[in-house]
Amino acid sequence: MAHEQAVMPANDAPPVAAAPPAHVQLTTDAPKNWRPVITIGFIILLGFFGTASILVYAGYAQIFPKNLSGRVSTILNLLVFIVAFLLQWGIGA
Repeated sequence: MAHEQAVMPANDAPPVAAAPPAHVQLTTDAPKNWRPVITIGFIILLGFFGTASILVYAGYAQIFPKNLSGRVSTILNLLVFIVAFLLQWGIGA
């Protein structure tokens, strides 16, 4: 058998790949009896990492003098809002 060559378009442009599907499947392939376990695991991780960030305020309150702890907390809050704004602006949300 003779091998056939791929036919290139007239302008010698490379062939274009097919477009990705319009939707993305967000479900897991885990069995249905494992889904509650996975969900509870995600909730536990969210609880741990979500509350760990608040410890920064307590750490800064111990590092800085008591008369400056309010200003330090205010600056930390301001930085959190600035970073959130920059992230959302950069993403385009």
